[in-house]
Amino acid sequence: EVLISIGILAIGLVSALALIPAGRTQLTKAGIDDRAALLVPNAYTTMRTLGLFRKDALSWVPGQLKEEQNAELFPVIREVAGVGDVFNESPQGMILSNTTFWRIETIDTEKIQKWHPPDLPPARISGSVPQLDDGSVSGRIITVTIKSGSTVDPPAKRLDSGTSAADGTWSVAVPNDPDKYPFYYEQQIHESGTDVGTVSNEPYRDCDIVATYETGTADPVDAKPNPSSYRQYGSRREETRRTGKAKITYVAPSNVIDRNSTPSQATIIPIQRLENVTRLGTGEIARSASTKIEGTLWRMELGTRRGTYEQDVKFANVDDAEPEPQAPLFPTPDITTNAGYAWLDGSGDEVPPTGSPGVPEIRQDEYDWYRFDVEAGDVLTVESEQSYPGNTDFLEPDGDETFPIYFNTTQPSPANRLAPEPGSGSRKVYSIPNDGYVITRAKLRPGLVNTFEPTGVQKNLRRNPTYNLTVELSRSDRVIVIDPLMATRLDKIISLNGGASRSDPHYLRRHRFADFRQTFAGSGTPRPFIIPRLNWQKFAAGDTDTMLAMAEHLFRDQDNFSIDLPANEDDAPAPRFDVGLTKTPVRRQAEGRMSWLLMIQPEDAGPVSTNWEAGRYFDVSMVVFQDRKLPPLVPDAPLEGEYPLDGQWSDLTGMLTITVPADGPTEELDEDDVRDLFRAGAWILLAPQTSYDSSSVESTQRLDWVRIQTARIEKLANGFSVEVLLESEPAATILYPRGRPATPSVSPLVVLAYQGVVAVVNKTMRLEP
Repeated sequence: EVLISIGILAIGLVSALALIPAGRTQLTKAGIDDRAALLVPNAYTTMRTLGLFRKDALSWVPGQLKEEQNAELFPVIREVAGVGDVFNESPQGMILSNTTFWRIETIDTEKIQKWHPPDLPPARISGSVPQLDDGSVSGRIITVTIKSGSTVDPPAKRLDSGTSAADGTWSVAVPNDPDKYPFYYEQQIHESGTDVGTVSNEPYRDCDIVATYETGTADPVDAKPNPSSYRQYGSRREETRRTGKAKITYVAPSNVIDRNSTPSQATIIPIQRLENVTRLGTGEIARSASTKIEGTLWRMELGTRRGTYEQDVKFANVDDAEPEPQAPLFPTPDITTNAGYAWLDGSGDEVPPTGSPGVPEIRQDEYDWYRFDVEAGDVLTVESEQSYPGNTDFLEPDGDETFPIYFNTTQPSPANRLAPEPGSGSRKVYSIPNDGYVITRAKLRPGLVNTFEPTGVQKNLRRNPTYNLTVELSRSDRVIVIDPLMATRLDKIISLNGGASRSDPHYLRRHRFADFRQTFAGSGTPRPFIIPRLNWQKFAAGDTDTMLAMAEHLFRDQDNFSIDLPANEDDAPAPRFDVGLTKTPVRRQAEGRMSWLLMIQPEDAGPVSTNWEAGRYFDVSMVVFQDRKLPPLVPDAPLEGEYPLDGQWSDLTGMLTITVPADGPTEELDEDDVRDLFRAGAWILLAPQTSYDSSSVESTQRLDWVRIQTARIEKLANGFSVEVLLESEPAATILYPRGRPATPSVSPLVVLAYQGVVAVVNKTMRLEP
């Protein structure tokens, strides 16, 4: 009995000892979950405090608009007066001139007006002299001079010399001779400056009359002239304008419509690819790239027509001089909106009804074709604007589209025309099914003739009906990740490598949290599925050291305080502090073993880029790491811990099988690394290998984080096979994109494994303004 009791006791002890490792594992998992449960609400508080979920908070920016492209560079026909004009110069060097001629036919009105009548000095100037000491007043010699203002008009004009009468009075005649009075200067016209063509002289001149006589012993004495001053006016005419009728002949070279008027001549517009728009050195990732086209269309009647003109006229400074017509001003001549003037035949007679000789020829540039290169999955947005006074709808649409989109063809037809997404309104949105190109066109409505702006617009500012076409390519990514901790670290390593370069492998990993090929079922073509790795916008502009420190502080746990264990076991443990310059403790240190990032998916259909508007709702996954595998801050540091793998889900077993190849990104993984990657309690991210969405714009594809309950690892000759039991079945949209099958099946999946993921918490959030 004693032996039996000892045996039973031994069995119990062995069983209890066997439970200790499992208990320790469960306690460790409980501790991790407890730490994550504290970190997650703190992280959401940080998000709210920093405004991390605002539209402009992330390094997720529209691509810089390319320089506006005046795709239609060939000349626009306008009315031109005189001997012709020189128009826009094309890239090929073509210059059009002498496109329009005009000549005066009648002078209908002309106005001449004098501002001031001509005036002369008084005919005589008189005065008197006082008695001298001897009582005489007669026989004194009087000298009379006229001055302009305070200065004697050079040379001083001595009008006459006279003698005083017995009573002291005197009188001098003023001859009607320009040499004898000051107002003899010529009127001048400004030839340069801002007042060209205006009269430069003053309209009048104030003159003083000075009369003196000599005494022989003293200075000359004032003889008191009357009048002592006068205001002299000169003859001055107003500039005027004449109007009348003119004959205008419109001509145009034959080659003005030879470019981009057919689909095969379509102008190629080089929209930058998104990876090229993404800004090197700033850590900002482009969510879209766009370009703007400015074009014109016209339809012009050529021939001779009677029109109106206006012309400035200037005059010489001689009475009854002939007028001098100056260069014509706008609108000289102008017939664009005056239907009352008829077309003329070669003899100057009005053209008879249509069909008779002399009917004007119609020249037209009614089509502009453009071409853009695109890639499968691109979201193409087309937005246009028309500008023409009195007619803002001069472009002819094709159905509901002013700029219809035709795919991979130079022979447009309804069969190869892409349909815009429903409800896209005037801003048309298209999903690109395959790599290739699209063409589109602007077409002038029929019936529009002489389509330039009307009277009242200066000629050098006139233009034909113009349009703006803005084309935007957006990313098709259904998922983005906000990962400042890794982003700032990679930015620092890239700077240590000598600066951002697209050939640097860190550059690719910096901008992509995940990158794998996914088959697009609509075409059977694999296309890249990218999850951009974004940074907080405030971290994208500062120096790397400061931004890295901010990310380490904000995206790690700060409440798991660090403890120094004493060398003497009898002493109590002490907290660890950061110290200031004076060696004074300033802040308790934290272990910082846990960190977090955000993964975002739109609730509505379409990529994140087109959903990135304030007010839209997104599913946000808070992903918590413990001891995340971050690269060291040294040049060429290896980046590990992020692996896209192939997997299969079996409905029969309810197990997920993952293949870890021995080469490629997983080459450095040994068996212990694989066990750590797929340990109990770790999380993995799942995506379907095939997308069955009809278009990127309609895509509702989702990725799903799942937790591992246990895993069995088998070593193979070319890597590892990992069979995983999950705590819950993956989402049906991941396993069965086309609906659950009638019989059990195998679903191919993409498994994204990240070392150190210990918790994922999902929450629906609304993007803030």
